[in-house]
Amino acid sequence: MDGSIYDVSSTLELTVADQNDPETPAVPPVPPVPPAEPAPAAPAAPEPTPDAQPNPYAQPAAAPAADPYAQPQPYAAAPAYGYQPQPPKGLSITAMALGIAGAVLALCYGGGFLIALAGAIIGHLASKRQPHAKGFWLTGIITGWVGVGISVLWGIGILVTIFAFGGLGFLGSDYYY
Repeated sequence: MDGSIYDVSSTLELTVADQNDPETPAVPPVPPVPPAEPAPAAPAAPEPTPDAQPNPYAQPAAAPAADPYAQPQPYAAAPAYGYQPQPPKGLSITAMALGIAGAVLALCYGGGFLIALAGAIIGHLASKRQPHAKGFWLTGIITGWVGVGISVLWGIGILVTIFAFGGLGFLGSDYYY
């Protein structure tokens, strides 16, 4: 040992000096850090000539550095491209629902006549008031009038059947005038 607190031998063993000795410091002094070499400066961009085209592949100019100690803004304004409120479509959707229901019910012995008629009429009202919801009110108009047509055909068929068999006597009534 050469008198230092820590002695690293050739076998990389660490030995500790006597801690009770007041003359030996407990921690060795830290050697001074050599000054850091400055970073190499970036090469300067060549001066553009007036007739030279700008380089389209060049990196964009650097933005100014933001203040790293600035406080974040918790209540920022909403972006302009976010949610836009949609105009109402309730009348058009009602026309579509009534038209479809009327057309389906019209297949059951013409039972959906009034519902289909309401769907067609509300569809025409919606076409004036809500032109932006064209798909809904157009579906209501088409299916409503189809339902009315099917109901009318059922009604005509039922009336022809009744008169073809001589009134309602075919239902089992034996009473004739």
